[in-house]
Amino acid sequence: MVEVHVNIEDHVHLSGKGEQYRKELLNQVSSDGRLIMESVTPRRTSRGANSYRIIKKANVHEIRNDVFYLPFVNEGTGLYGPLHRRITPVHAKVLHFHWKGQEWFLPSVRGQKPRKFVERGVQDIVRSIEKASIIAANKTLK
Repeated sequence: MVEVHVNIEDHVHLSGKGEQYRKELLNQVSSDGRLIMESVTPRRTSRGANSYRIIKKANVHEIRNDVFYLPFVNEGTGLYGPLHRRITPVHAKVLHFHWKGQEWFLPSVRGQKPRKFVERGVQDIVRSIEKASIIAANKTLK
């Protein structure tokens, strides 16, 4: 599961248009963040990139994706993952899969390198906050 939490702290008590601005900014940042995460997610089948959703709580919005394989794409597998060893079959003699239109039988594979798309997406979200604050201000403070 991939989660990005967007939180706008309210240490200062806001009322009226200030509260409207905070809510609009939170909505703007989370919707922009969803689009950013969709754009940086690797697309092989588009299932992972098209599965982001925003869960709205009081002062926190979560950009969530429950596709089970995305952490493996982000962190890497096999030699490139946390265990640093080749991927081997557990209950069979060889691995069997289809790739690039061919059927493969292999005793082991190296795995895939980490793509680190979540980290890139979060950096892009942080960079987009200034633009989102201008849009939110134009919607609420005029």
